[in-house]
Amino acid sequence: MLEVVDLKKSFGGREILHGLNLTFESGVYGLLGPNGAGKSTLMNIITGLLRQTSGQVLFHGVPASDRRSGFAAKLGYLPQQPGYYKNYTAAEFLRYLSALKGIRGKNEAQIAHLLEFVNLSENADQKLGTFSGGMLRRAGLAQALLGKPEVVILDEPTAGLDPLERIRLRNLLAEIAKGRTVIVATHIVPDVEFIANQVILMFDGQVRQMGKPEELAEAVRGQVWQVWTDYAGAERLSKRFATGNLFTEQDACVLRIVSETQPTPEAVPVQPTLEDAFLRESARR
Repeated sequence: MLEVVDLKKSFGGREILHGLNLTFESGVYGLLGPNGAGKSTLMNIITGLLRQTSGQVLFHGVPASDRRSGFAAKLGYLPQQPGYYKNYTAAEFLRYLSALKGIRGKNEAQIAHLLEFVNLSENADQKLGTFSGGMLRRAGLAQALLGKPEVVILDEPTAGLDPLERIRLRNLLAEIAKGRTVIVATHIVPDVEFIANQVILMFDGQVRQMGKPEELAEAVRGQVWQVWTDYAGAERLSKRFATGNLFTEQDACVLRIVSETQPTPEAVPVQPTLEDAFLRESARR
């Protein structure tokens, strides 16, 4: 079990994280928030790349920074902007990272398994410098899984990927969560909507909401509306209300609005989603 206890972080006298308290057990946790919410700061503190101002990160009740916890050996991490050695092949890259992590014994079988798992077996001897963005992200996921870690932390894992690669990576994340803790930090709602057991909505260094995706969506039932209007009306409503989707249908605009009150007499309530819950919290900033 991984715990964050009253965690605070300040830069230049400005508090970035405001006393966070979180408990992570087995399953997928979606850490969802806009850019600047403090997600990467939190991830860097948990992984030991950054020191907190106060508070603790505990692994099975022991400070994660304490060698006795064994946390470093049981952690897999894919940073937002990982470094790759362009002249290494995928297999060489995993061997190198395996050595850096101190993984001893015969690891060729594990490397072959991980390359197969991320669908890179046929590219094992291909240099990383020739990989697409999606292939690099999958190679990064493979290295994060070296050593069979108990905790896997992925910071914006689908950044820069096309829709098909994003779906493929999401499916992989759902598979690796069995028996381990997976934390996915992202600002893209679909990345966690269908795979996360728990979603944490984070804004301005604070946890606003936490729960199952369907629970967070249900909390905004009766506050999500669909409105048909003209272009001028769409512009006017977008300035007054938290507006999600906007698309045109023939000569009309169709808006999806999150509001505690009916935005127009013609507005009709619609089924809420996790994105609506995220939009509501964003509008409260």
